[in-house]
Amino acid sequence: MTKKFLTLMVIPHTESHVREFHLSRSFLWGLYLIFGVSIFLLFYYAIGYYSHKGLENRYTTLQAENKELDKQLSRVQESLDNLRLQITDLTDKDRMMRAWVNLEDPGDEVRQMGVGGGLEAEASWEELLSSQTSEHLTETFTSMDQLLREAQFLQTSFDSILAVLSRNDEARRSTPSIWPVAGVRDKDNWMSSGFGIRTDPFTGKKQRHYGVDIAGRRGTAIRATGDGVVEKIDFHKRLGNYITLKHGVYRTLYGHLNKKPVLKVGTRVKRGQKIGEMGKTGRATATHLHYSVIRNNRAMDPMRFVWDSTKRRSIY
Repeated sequence: MTKKFLTLMVIPHTESHVREFHLSRSFLWGLYLIFGVSIFLLFYYAIGYYSHKGLENRYTTLQAENKELDKQLSRVQESLDNLRLQITDLTDKDRMMRAWVNLEDPGDEVRQMGVGGGLEAEASWEELLSSQTSEHLTETFTSMDQLLREAQFLQTSFDSILAVLSRNDEARRSTPSIWPVAGVRDKDNWMSSGFGIRTDPFTGKKQRHYGVDIAGRRGTAIRATGDGVVEKIDFHKRLGNYITLKHGVYRTLYGHLNKKPVLKVGTRVKRGQKIGEMGKTGRATATHLHYSVIRNNRAMDPMRFVWDSTKRRSIY
């Protein structure tokens, strides 16, 4: 069988000799194949290069967007932290107002109004983010949800307090709610001992202190912390000269007075009215006032009842 060839003739301009090249068909098909593969690879790598370049540009853009999102997320978290401080301040005021109207404090667990989270809802977006961004976003959502729930509780609580106040204005006026000494922790008066366990200045042992001690100058005016009736005026070896007032369900006690008050048992007094003077009678290391708030024969922390928030913060 005769093979078929393709003859390629090259005729130079300066020479008379003609050159012939005999190319077989199989060789030509090989050239076609190599040329075709080369063109294909050229386009393939060109497309791959530009695709990769586009992905790099997209990745750079996404990195910049993510950096900006993280920055904005941090600002949101900072705003939530500030909101947390405001909610905490409102919670303190809510506790004091509930004490004003004799509403029981429900406790921190109830105030937070916690609920469980759904894993299915979280997985829809958590898998699409980096672990750091996902964690940051989860904390932000959790904080936001918690603050909204606490705010919801405070709104309900304030409504309850307002309802009680509107029904019983006398209870509001008679509830102990101011400091018995003006200007606590100014240049003349300051709280020298708080409520609870403390070291007894005479024995050196740990003992429970059933009130607060406010130090100051002899003769400083002592005022009633709420509307009430003089219940008792007497002398005790530990408290010295003291007076107790009856305020509905509450009683207040003022000890170590300079001298016995001139008031009579049964006298009605108003909040802020002077009822005695600061002294050092009884068992005392220095001039001061011992002040207690009592309900159902149980001493309570007087700081829970102080509505003057500026003075209240200043004693810490």
